[in-house]
Amino acid sequence: MEANNLTKSSAVIFTGGEMHTAPSPLFDAYVIAADSGYDHAVNHGVAVDLLVGDLDSISPEGLDHATQKGVPIEKHPPDKDATDLELAFSAAINRDCTSIDLYGGEGGELAHLFGIASLLTSRLVRGASVTWHTATSLTRPLVGNSVASVVGSVGAKVSIVAIADSAGVTTSGLTWSLAGETLSRGTSRGLHNTMTGNSASVSIGSGAVLVISEGTNTT
Repeated sequence: MEANNLTKSSAVIFTGGEMHTAPSPLFDAYVIAADSGYDHAVNHGVAVDLLVGDLDSISPEGLDHATQKGVPIEKHPPDKDATDLELAFSAAINRDCTSIDLYGGEGGELAHLFGIASLLTSRLVRGASVTWHTATSLTRPLVGNSVASVVGSVGAKVSIVAIADSAGVTTSGLTWSLAGETLSRGTSRGLHNTMTGNSASVSIGSGAVLVISEGTNTT
């Protein structure tokens, strides 16, 4: 694919770790690679608009490819206060991207998985619509007064994980419904609900949750 221009409102971020799913052709997205996420992008034929990170995990071949293609590189020192992925999210937000799709970050160290989950609900990305795509599920953060729509099929699993104490949690189209209720951080309530039809929704009034839908789509 040809490189995208720099005025897109949507961003796609490739990060390191394992990646078992890939985006459809990117005709309307600004593509950012976080360090070795560049290798994932190249392996799937995706042109990268920006490479960020300390470049300690990208392959030598990947770095040579980026250099030869003239990809802009924001190199950071290894002794930094943010992960490569956080730097990639910052780059997307600084370019006024309001929709961010994340690929990669599967498998690997448990700390990295928790780090990604925490980053999705951080102040950094509030105001943007963020979706983390993995082989088995889609993860969408809801922070503050917000809503997510889920498209799937009867019996598809949808989980609501409270990252912070969350109030006004309301669902529709799920077997076990919530109506303006509170989910405290750490509660298991909200896990492994199921869809009753082809669509569902989850909304919160305040707090922060992750909506994890297996084999479905979120908007």
